[in-house]
Amino acid sequence: MPPPATSVPPRNSKSDKEKSLSLNDALYNHLVLPPQLPQRQDSNLDEFEKVLLNRLLVSVKHMRDLPGNDQSYVWSLIERGLRATQSTHAGGHVDRTALIRELNDFGESDFLVVYVRSQNCALYIRRSQDAVFGASVIFEAFETSARNEDVLATENALQWNFPGCAVAVPLATFRENGFVSNLANLLDNASRESLTDFSAQALKAGTSMPEFRNTSEPALISSMLMAILQQNGRRLAPTLLQKMVRDDVLWNNAEKAMETTSLLARAASCHLSIPCSTFG
Repeated sequence: MPPPATSVPPRNSKSDKEKSLSLNDALYNHLVLPPQLPQRQDSNLDEFEKVLLNRLLVSVKHMRDLPGNDQSYVWSLIERGLRATQSTHAGGHVDRTALIRELNDFGESDFLVVYVRSQNCALYIRRSQDAVFGASVIFEAFETSARNEDVLATENALQWNFPGCAVAVPLATFRENGFVSNLANLLDNASRESLTDFSAQALKAGTSMPEFRNTSEPALISSMLMAILQQNGRRLAPTLLQKMVRDDVLWNNAEKAMETTSLLARAASCHLSIPCSTFG
């Protein structure tokens, strides 16, 4: 006799563990860092970052409009800077056209954050009065995600200083023909490409191979680009913003680990009122 027929449940394209979280669940995970976290990177990361920035803008407007708030002007500056940041990352990467527009319209109190996710780095750009150059544009670079091994080796929280380095470029140089467009082109291209030369490395069968599950080195922006900017200006010793950063790295049968991603917006907003000082 033939064996009895058994019903086989239909095979889903994704297992329950692989299904994308709702945006509210993703926000909770990244902002609260609860004990139970997903074991893989969010598949809807671009959409999540849009929602996170929108929530932050709502909070900023609420703070700005509080009765009797004598700091409403500061909150208005933060809102304007966050909206400029939002417009330059509309497609999930740096948009060179939008970035050129925002930088050409840069006012005296404006700031802008350029997040180059694929290079694990961000630029905080603002206007300032430099002791040597006078009217200047300040570029501050900082790493946006710690290496997996550093996170896993920390018992409580990472002690992180922002920014990693800073450069002042004279406003006259910044306004020269081609400066802004060349800068925007570089940042646009860097945000679309992951270069193996700057990827984390791992030994596999005795050979060093790119380890894409780890965070990239930010050197393309924090070293190469900042060195180019320094040739057009001068290096600064920034007043540091120190944050205790709680993070975790988890992956289970996943291509990339889950890492929190709300640090950039928090650091940029807090850093608005912290000036740069110069060497000696």
